[in-house]
Amino acid sequence: MSNPRIKILFLINNLHRGGAERSFLNQANALNKTVFDVYFATILKENAEDTFLSELKIESQKIICFNFKNMFDLFAWTRFLLFLFREKFSIVYSTLFFANFVCRIGKIATFFYGTKSIIREANVADVKPSKEILADKILAYATHKIIAVSGIVAVSLERKEKIKKNKIAVILNGVEIPKYKIKREEDRGKFGLKSDDFIFLNVAMMKTEQKGHKYLIEAFSMLKNKFREKNFKLLLAGDGPLKKDLENLAKKMNVSSHIIFVGLQKNINAIYQMSDVFVLSSLWEGCPNVLLEAMANKLPVISTNVGGAEEIISHLDNGYLVESGNAELLFRAMEFMYLENDKRKKFAENGFLTVSHDFSLQKNIEELSRVFKEAVK
Repeated sequence: MSNPRIKILFLINNLHRGGAERSFLNQANALNKTVFDVYFATILKENAEDTFLSELKIESQKIICFNFKNMFDLFAWTRFLLFLFREKFSIVYSTLFFANFVCRIGKIATFFYGTKSIIREANVADVKPSKEILADKILAYATHKIIAVSGIVAVSLERKEKIKKNKIAVILNGVEIPKYKIKREEDRGKFGLKSDDFIFLNVAMMKTEQKGHKYLIEAFSMLKNKFREKNFKLLLAGDGPLKKDLENLAKKMNVSSHIIFVGLQKNINAIYQMSDVFVLSSLWEGCPNVLLEAMANKLPVISTNVGGAEEIISHLDNGYLVESGNAELLFRAMEFMYLENDKRKKFAENGFLTVSHDFSLQKNIEELSRVFKEAVK
């Protein structure tokens, strides 16, 4: 007689387009369904125009939205807790603060059912508000395991939240290796780009100052001023409330005609493959998924030395690290990448090998599955 499948609920704020959301979606889709009975729930209502929801490969009857209006929504709490009592999950697995909070309150409420709460920490604890740190410290007692997406995140949890080391499992993010190649000139033409344009790319939501767009635009302006005759372009893929401010900054720096705001892109691999260099300009990160996606597409990368970036770009000569919040250093890195053609190609080759060996989605799923199986022993 075969063992019953492990019943697990994936829980997240929503599936709006972002790195944490993409990683969580990929895990839910890739988990072995002969071993795990996977349900997927969102805490907040989705925006139909800005979501990964259509890419979720789970039966529709196992996809739920609890539609919390806020953290004090008693009707939503009732829906959530009744659902847990009825379904009796072996594990509730969550990511992002609101979902992690709800997950662990659910664990306390369903204590006698033996449900295990496992949360995923996608960012360093140092940038959390003090009230979130306090909540995490208290709710750690209701948490079976905390999955940190990088060693830096794990260290920050131990130092800032006083989480015991044996409660933390480091599981590095993983991405799929694209199985196809684009028609480079044809895809460039869709955005008015020429075959001889040298394209720098950044993929990030424009919600807060975290992604460092300001420094990237300033660095790009320095590059254009030094190489006035060169066909440089900067593609910014993403959207958010800061977009208008960034457009105004581009005008102020006299580079608006060379910066293309391409918005949210469903076929993001095509954007990577039509570009020449990827630039991560973030001020803080956990384990930047876009960095891995760029490397998986054989795109050479520049990254600020934040979060797990140093664990990705290492002594293997697979990318260019710079200090965060410094436009001058970003400019120097972009200049280097443009001038050093051989080095740029080497970064692309070694970056692809790094992702293939250490940051594959398959490896991520194997390690996650092991944590889940150990939780229900």
